[in-house]
Amino acid sequence: MYHSLKQYLKKTCPTFFFKARGMKDQLKIEMHTLRQFGVMRLLKQFFASKAQWKTELPLQSISRISINIESLEVLCKKHPDFKEGGHTYYFSPQILQESLFHDFFKYIPNSAGLKIIKRSGGIDTPFPSTDKTCQSHSALAPSHKELILVHSLFFNENLGPRLYNLVEIQFQDGSVHVAYILEHVEGQIPSQKECESFIEKIQTLESRNAIKLVNWNGYKDHDFTCPACNGNLLKDKSSKALKYVDLQNFSLGDYYTYLKKIALEAAHASHFGQKSYLMGGEYLYQEVPGLSIKAKRSPGERFKVFKNLLEEAQVALKDKLILDVGCNMGLMGAQYLKEGAAWLHGFDMLNVVPHSEKVLLSIGCTRFSLTGLLLSSDVSLIQHLSENLKNNLEGCVISYLAIRGHIGWVKELRLIPWEFMLYEGHQEEDREASRQFITELNALKPCHVVVEGWIEDANTTPRYIAIIKSGAASV
Repeated sequence: MYHSLKQYLKKTCPTFFFKARGMKDQLKIEMHTLRQFGVMRLLKQFFASKAQWKTELPLQSISRISINIESLEVLCKKHPDFKEGGHTYYFSPQILQESLFHDFFKYIPNSAGLKIIKRSGGIDTPFPSTDKTCQSHSALAPSHKELILVHSLFFNENLGPRLYNLVEIQFQDGSVHVAYILEHVEGQIPSQKECESFIEKIQTLESRNAIKLVNWNGYKDHDFTCPACNGNLLKDKSSKALKYVDLQNFSLGDYYTYLKKIALEAAHASHFGQKSYLMGGEYLYQEVPGLSIKAKRSPGERFKVFKNLLEEAQVALKDKLILDVGCNMGLMGAQYLKEGAAWLHGFDMLNVVPHSEKVLLSIGCTRFSLTGLLLSSDVSLIQHLSENLKNNLEGCVISYLAIRGHIGWVKELRLIPWEFMLYEGHQEEDREASRQFITELNALKPCHVVVEGWIEDANTTPRYIAIIKSGAASV
């Protein structure tokens, strides 16, 4: 009787039928959302602090490396062709290719240079040298952590070089200096007109309250005097783009609004997602650190479960190269970087990865690269990696989360010398079905489940997860 009435309404009153079905489906979503989050958590999203990003970002971990050289002064003597600024020493890409640094930066592109802060001290030490700045600038100068986000904002706006990493370098004399590993810009001084147009773009960002100029002389300072801007503005030889290379004159303004804009733009491009009126209308597929916007999935909560499995399996992500197949916006990859992964390379659709790059950079992740391609079981992952990554695949980690059901198993997994895999199945799959899929992977490359479990985060139903080790299980 029910099915007959349903078919009759669908045929005779199609508009009413589809509206009614839409309302029914939406009600199911709202009820599920209410059960998952609870009333209080839903209400909190509308009163969350816009300063949330200040405590959560940058998300990526910052490491300290010890090098076999006496001091920063000795390093400068070994490489006398460095460039000196008011607060920094800059070394060309050649130094990062030497054995002294190579093991620490083996995943970094060969085009990266090294900028070391003159003032000794770790990540929480102010940027300016004590004898090179006035007290007002010292008080206003951004922290190194904030400058990670400033660099990312300028790069996202096509105004600055790409930052690849920020580390603390400890020399043999015990001194510690913060170092920026960033894109080397080889170029020339722009024309007066080009420079003036560029400065206007920076001023536009400031007028939108995305950034704040903290130089006490303002735009009259020699750092902004066209066309050279005290050597800070270069026209890149290859791209012809103008890039401002020293960004310590800038701090962040209303970064919450800027981050929200990046996240919402990415949400429209990335797969999945829903609408929930209880969630305030459109909401994200994945929660973005630093924002109060709720989402269908919570990478932070997800990773807590995976971290327990990693500990139980006695394996770790620290210092590992991660290949993330189906990375979406890269937010699980961001959790890997927070955990101390050395480098993340993500694969996803061509229309998704430009937004993934912006999101990752905007939350303070820099140790990553991305490839946009049509994912399938026959796709080659290796051919899309840089030579640095290809040469260091031994012992890498595969992230294969909720993607197998869309593309199957990538056959090339049998050729990649991965140590272990973080695996997540799909909704409505039971343990028996999940283990059968892993048997199919074992046919490609001998492997075995070390630990397994279930995950249920944010607004999703339980999914099977496992840590899978390469090689046959020991008896």
